[in-house]
Amino acid sequence: MEVVFVLFIALVPICMGMFVRAILDTEGQNLADYYLCGILTLVVVSGFTQLAAILLNYSFTWYCSTLLVASLAMSVAGIVTSVALNRFSLKQQKKNYRDHVKAISRGGNVLGIMIIAFVFIGVLTRILLSSSILEGDFTLETINTCLSTDTIYKFNSLTGDFIENGMPIRQQILTLPILMGFFIKTFGLPATAFVLQAFPCFVAFLYFLALHRIGSFIYPDNTEKRLTFTGIFSFMILVGDISLKSPSFLLIYQGFTGYAFLACVILPYLFSACLRRKWGIAAVCIACEAFSVWTTYGVGFGVLVVVFFLIAMLLRKVIRNTPGRGKEQPGKV
Repeated sequence: MEVVFVLFIALVPICMGMFVRAILDTEGQNLADYYLCGILTLVVVSGFTQLAAILLNYSFTWYCSTLLVASLAMSVAGIVTSVALNRFSLKQQKKNYRDHVKAISRGGNVLGIMIIAFVFIGVLTRILLSSSILEGDFTLETINTCLSTDTIYKFNSLTGDFIENGMPIRQQILTLPILMGFFIKTFGLPATAFVLQAFPCFVAFLYFLALHRIGSFIYPDNTEKRLTFTGIFSFMILVGDISLKSPSFLLIYQGFTGYAFLACVILPYLFSACLRRKWGIAAVCIACEAFSVWTTYGVGFGVLVVVFFLIAMLLRKVIRNTPGRGKEQPGKV
């Protein structure tokens, strides 16, 4: 079943990303974008499925079955839509791949890739060899409770007692623990190893993809600078665990939490989407944050990032339209 899980997590997000981007974004055929968007969409779909299970008082098994069907249905829809609209061309993908290989075949670029690979292996090594900090976190207990009781947030994960008065709905829709439970139950994965080791390594992989997308926008025609950008920021993750709330610390010691997923995946990819003015993708990131961490009625860091970009764009437009500002004066250098 581990092989089936690898195939699922490798292919389904790409196809889901095709479906979402066919609706929200008519430009771009980058596989990294498809994959990242698909992962965030899977979290959002998981959140809505979990909310339906809670409101209708359905079981955890129902949630798992519904999420599996929904994700596969969206994957099929993504393939059909992309082929029908000719937005995913295998010929174009092969051309992009050849151009990409040609661009990175230079000596300096190969060295940059080797450095990034070395840093990535170093991050994975630190995650696998470091002891996860579980104090104050009940992710693993929550997952085990769902698996043993076949319910979602109906029993206290520490005492095993039934929660008579219920939990705030805002807390019940936090879906990352339940989504990890879906993977464990559906594909028969070992709970402890998956939560404390495999999932943080997967988050690290997504972080590197998000960095790549930011670098691709800043340096679209310079592969060497793009690799340098990715290498510098990835190295900061390797050695930057100097604060309890830093992305590096969260990834290495608590990579299974919603805050690690927010800091290392959602916000970097949201930043990339805002740079490219992909507001539909930004909305997916904001929804994903609402289902991953505790926010004020959905208003979290993602909304602040989008507001910041909109204000910056407005100020830029005002400055450009101001007489004598933003333009070179005749006769002046």
